[in-house]
Amino acid sequence: MSDSQTTTLSPAHHHHDPSLLVQFDTPYQQKDASQFGMWVFLITEIMFFGGLFGFNYDRAEKGEKLIPADVATQTSIFFALYFAMTGMHALHMIIGVGILIFLIYRASHGAYPPHHYTMVENFGLYWHFVDIIWIFLFPLLYLVSRSPVH
Repeated sequence: MSDSQTTTLSPAHHHHDPSLLVQFDTPYQQKDASQFGMWVFLITEIMFFGGLFGFNYDRAEKGEKLIPADVATQTSIFFALYFAMTGMHALHMIIGVGILIFLIYRASHGAYPPHHYTMVENFGLYWHFVDIIWIFLFPLLYLVSRSPVH
């Protein structure tokens, strides 16, 4: 885009944040892109968890033991850590949802003009940090085998 195009907004850009002009031509294009992204996310989640559950179902159908016999000695320690870690994660998610509701309420009353978005950015950092913690917790708690190697 030339300098004359970035400073002059066409009628199609009415009520569209100028910083998004690099990525989206209209608010409708931005909305379509965000909806497409959500659908892609949902489809990949369904495929991932469908494959995960299908794999375990297939193992159970073949008669393979899903739980080793000596897991009873490790169960109490595992579940204590499991509930502590997932409970702490859930607590931080509940706090995050509360902050998000607060930010949405304030945004609906015009508290965040175009150049005053630090609180929203900081919330995004918090939320993604909680997400990264889950990225480490999920494989640790659900994908790593807890049976001793023989």
